[in-house]
Amino acid sequence: GAQAGALAECAKYAQDCKIYATFENKCVALAGASNGAYGWAIGGSDGSARQAGAMRQCQQQGGTDCRMVAQFCSGVSDGS
Repeated sequence: GAQAGALAECAKYAQDCKIYATFENKCVALAGASNGAYGWAIGGSDGSARQAGAMRQCQQQGGTDCRMVAQFCSGVSDGS
C-alpha cells in the first residue's frame, strides 16, 4: 500500500516515477537541484549525516544548486 501511495503522489508531479528503496523505522533525506539531479540518504536519527549524504549524492549526479527538499522518518528510528 505504501508503495502504491508513493507512486500515486509522485505521478502528480512527474511521469517517470519509480521506487528506489523502502525502509522501516529509519529516516530519509532528499536533496534536489533545478536541473533534475537528486540525491537521497537513509539512516537513523543523525539528521546532519543524512543531509550530507543526500547533498553529496545530488552533487555527484550533476546538481550544481542542490538543496534539501524533504526529510522524514518512518516509525521510530533505532539510531543507526
